[in-house]
Amino acid sequence: MTDFIAEHHGTSLVTYFYHLAVNATGADAVAQDDFRYDGPRPGSRETAVVMFADAVEAATRAIKNPTPSKVDNVVRQIAHRLLVDGQFDECQLSFRDLTDITSTFVKIINGMYHTRIEYPETLALPVRSDLPSPLREAKRRRFGIFKYR
Repeated sequence: MTDFIAEHHGTSLVTYFYHLAVNATGADAVAQDDFRYDGPRPGSRETAVVMFADAVEAATRAIKNPTPSKVDNVVRQIAHRLLVDGQFDECQLSFRDLTDITSTFVKIINGMYHTRIEYPETLALPVRSDLPSPLREAKRRRFGIFKYR
């Protein structure tokens, strides 16, 4: 558990605050290392997946008017950024793994944003006494009490 806590940010750049500093003072005056987590980078596949999931969750929550293509784009950008930044260099995550995880995250996040139709309020149906209760029928079947016709 302590590995997950220490490694789930790796040595990644805290981009929001880095860009604020660059905009305020200029790129030459800002050292990226001052805006990086202390690490270490993920040392296992599991901590790498948690790092990726944490970044995806935060970024996709910030999408205004999410669409499947926007979600797909954001998740793939994060995967690319973490890969290029070397965050997966010390774990055993393969390119195939990263592709599969990326696709899975896209499906999960899109499923969360998937809108469903609003169902109309159900009307109370009249109770028919001539029809057997499903619960009563299930009990009859379970205990071997059948009606023979």
